Amino acid sequence: MKTPPWFCVWLLASVAPLSACASAAPSSQSTGGDAGSTSGGGSSSGGTADGGLQPPRVNDPCDPSAVLDACAPGGLVCDQLAARCRLPGSGEQCALATGCAAAPVGLGCYPSSVGSVCLVPCTSSDSSGCPYATSCGDPNLPGFCSAQGTPACLPWSRCTLGPGVSGDCVPVGVGVACLASGTVAMPYAACNPAAENAAASVLCRPGSVCQQVTLGVGSGLDGGFCFALCGDPRSGGCQADEHCEQPNTGAYGLCQPGLACALDADTCPVETVCVPDVASRLSGGCLPVASDAGGLGEGCRLGSAVALASTCSAGVCVQADGGERCAAPCDLADGGRPYCVRQTCTALNPGDASEVLGVCR
Repeated sequence: MKTPPWFCVWLLASVAPLSACASAAPSSQSTGGDAGSTSGGGSSSGGTADGGLQPPRVNDPCDPSAVLDACAPGGLVCDQLAARCRLPGSGEQCALATGCAAAPVGLGCYPSSVGSVCLVPCTSSDSSGCPYATSCGDPNLPGFCSAQGTPACLPWSRCTLGPGVSGDCVPVGVGVACLASGTVAMPYAACNPAAENAAASVLCRPGSVCQQVTLGVGSGLDGGFCFALCGDPRSGGCQADEHCEQPNTGAYGLCQPGLACALDADTCPVETVCVPDVASRLSGGCLPVASDAGGLGEGCRLGSAVALASTCSAGVCVQADGGERCAAPCDLADGGRPYCVRQTCTALNPGDASEVLGVCR
């Protein structure tokens, strides 16, 4: 079976108990954190001097949906977005002889009860060098940064991660995590969710989190952006033209652009369109229609930042036929509502059982 990502390192609102990932502390570091890194993109099917198959190399093509990870024999992982082999990152399983990616600083390959894992060492009194959303203090991983490492703190209070590094205690599932704060003040501004806790210049102001999100409905994860925490009683909730979107049950909520709406309820004001937040729900926000927005079937722009306006006069912008086109959204579980005219409600990503949103094609 393909080795899944080590889900204890926090990505898009994905919070899992550490006990599902490791139960013993790592003991030693790989001798080559970046060993095996190459710039070549040749196929891994070539032969070797002894007639064997050449192991996969960095940048070799791979299939992220395959049951077996073709990159694993080379100590690599298949990147879900690029569909290329790469060195494993923080929290991902690794090979001692190959090592891990160069970032974050200090990342190394350490053996554990579930195999070797890419981890960053730390001390119990200083988590400033840990990757964002991780810290020291996890009894299952003493001496290493972990998403479950936050010492006990009260939800929505301030916390300390090291000398001069502070954060917010944010509820995450059944626990509370100390998420580092920074100086990026503008809502939806770009930030770096892969930065160290001490990198204040690329992390969000108190009361906000740096979140990697999907910028296009049904597309893969894009860069990190700052979102206000709508559950934080200190902030007073979202702005009047925003809605609260909760990525996971029990996790914190994020203020997203647009008044709250649902595809099966015609509640958006005139000159706005309901754009779902994610493909796993039919709810989203009413975004104003841009002056040059395309109609159904016409070209649109997914953009490189959080959308504050819709590039489609009706429907949503999706990737289709190698480009980007406006398409009418529909409910996969309800016969294509709000109705596909002479078209079929098709899943955005066939095979993903979590998705309920489709588009008329």
